[in-house]
Amino acid sequence: MAHFVKPLGASDAGFRQGSNGALASMTIGPVGTTKVVVLWGGGRGGEILKLAALDPKGNRLATTRYLGQEGGHKPDPDGDDRWFLRYELKTASAGTGTLTALDKTGMPFARIELIVETGSVSKIDQTIRGADISTTETQSSVVTSSVIPFKSSPVPKGSTLTMGAATAPVHELLFRMNKDGTTYWIGACVPENTSDFTRAYVFFHPDTMASTDNGTYATFTGNWPRVQRYTLIQGVQLAEVRPMVLLVPFMTAASRTNQSTTNMFASHGFDTLNTIMDACQAAIGKTPRGTKLDTVGVASFSSGIEHLVRFAINVGGTGIIKEQIDFDSAFITKQKHSNLPKLAGATNIQVTQMSPHDPRVKDAKIRSHKWLQLDADAWPTTSFGAPRKGGVVDGFTLHNNIGNFMFRAMMSASSVT
Repeated sequence: MAHFVKPLGASDAGFRQGSNGALASMTIGPVGTTKVVVLWGGGRGGEILKLAALDPKGNRLATTRYLGQEGGHKPDPDGDDRWFLRYELKTASAGTGTLTALDKTGMPFARIELIVETGSVSKIDQTIRGADISTTETQSSVVTSSVIPFKSSPVPKGSTLTMGAATAPVHELLFRMNKDGTTYWIGACVPENTSDFTRAYVFFHPDTMASTDNGTYATFTGNWPRVQRYTLIQGVQLAEVRPMVLLVPFMTAASRTNQSTTNMFASHGFDTLNTIMDACQAAIGKTPRGTKLDTVGVASFSSGIEHLVRFAINVGGTGIIKEQIDFDSAFITKQKHSNLPKLAGATNIQVTQMSPHDPRVKDAKIRSHKWLQLDADAWPTTSFGAPRKGGVVDGFTLHNNIGNFMFRAMMSASSVT
């Protein structure tokens, strides 16, 4: 019968199936990263006695760790037992060799050509002094209870949003990451007493950085510190709701090409996220435990939807993204832009000043998303310091209000807890 190794939850893309000891092929890496594989087989006892990953000289390419059975064992059409066994491979050195599985009789029943890519785990430095000490921060935000009437249809007459303060003790972090020969920057807001690092929210700032800003990115100077403000604006709002890490990747104009040398998530995006989460733990004085994220929420403001879409392309196949929130990209009507992508198991939510029936909302597919409309009538007479113009709150003011002040309310209703 056939035997093969396959990355857990992955497609068959880039994987050749082997049969009865024939060579198959799998590429993993770079050095220091891990991958879970499922090996199934049967016949000669079925149980695996040894799994070894060696190059032709006998040097170890990866360490292996047995994780248990995947769904037990079942008889195949030939009457043999079919076993589904999970292993974790952790790459030890770059090169090409063979992953060999032996059954309990000592006979090899599968040989897999194993390619470990060159490179190394991303190097990350935390650059803000004193970040290991939390500080209590306050951010203006919409009071969660005042949003409830706007989830009704029709909205009760006279309903208005109200402002309040979101306050929480947090660690603000700024990471410099060297990966694939490129320097990347990531902000993180880690609430005090955070204990669960298997869940996180990722927020993408507007895609407004110009090509001229690429030159100051490596040193995080020029216009880049201005974008850093989103770390605390959104992070404190989330922290008041629950102790969850917020990541704010700082994305260049060059990242639009979605190459490994321009976009931090284009290669090994899932491993990159896990490495950042480990760095968060180390920065606040905790011992990293080899984080494996299992649940992620993603949000974007305005044209940041483009960064979110590329993130979904790079990471969405892992199945960890459970929620996607678009803060008012629908307001962008003069330029063509992307919309929330459809991902299996993920809920899509639009928070916008636009009606789903507005003819300027071109993509009919997004009307099936959960929709929270907060138009001019939703905001107070003086919209958080911005007076109405001719009796109507300016659309750009509404746009900024939604992007800056609605995160707390949306996190209170989030499925990512």
